[in-house]
Amino acid sequence: MKYINSILFFFIIISFTACSSKKEISLNSQINSISLDKNISIANVPKTVKSPISIGLGLGGYVSKHVGINVGTSVRPDIKNSDALNLKRGIEKFNINLEELVFRGFSRAMNEDKFYKNKFVPFGANHTIHLFVSKYEMDDSFISSTAYAKLYIELKVLDQNDNVLYTNYEVNDSIDSSFSQAEIYSKKQYLEKALNDAILNTSKKLIKEMKSK
Repeated sequence: MKYINSILFFFIIISFTACSSKKEISLNSQINSISLDKNISIANVPKTVKSPISIGLGLGGYVSKHVGINVGTSVRPDIKNSDALNLKRGIEKFNINLEELVFRGFSRAMNEDKFYKNKFVPFGANHTIHLFVSKYEMDDSFISSTAYAKLYIELKVLDQNDNVLYTNYEVNDSIDSSFSQAEIYSKKQYLEKALNDAILNTSKKLIKEMKSK
């Protein structure tokens, strides 16, 4: 029995050593060339969203004859998605191609990056980046009356066999602006600048994270 236990222990040690010696292949060690898919996906803007603030209901009651609410229940009512809807209207008003802005902005960030600029090619790459704008809206600064655009972008890296090797999701930081929402929506050049600033900021964050993989 002692002999059998020794053999089992030996095989366990060998298996553990073999597994621990395997190194995970990093994303960037696989990338010889990489390109950006021109088909940028943009999510639809919902008319309403859930309120960020929950409302507490102190008394029992009924929402309808079928749904009761107990004491202490809190709800998050639907509110109009004004910030996103206004931005969508502004984009449509000035006939701005958001997909093209995202493509150009991300391409610029890749070409300016020291690590990726020699690997980033327009086509024929062994890896491809796909971008999806899952949400966009206009936000106001907390310390002033100025506003800036916010873009939430999801990134996926696929190999030549369409296997997803990496995913990430980022939104741009607060961006310095000299204009209010009303001023941004008054001129196409102001709105395009707000969008381009947000796209470039988010792109650089996505690229920084991708470089570490």
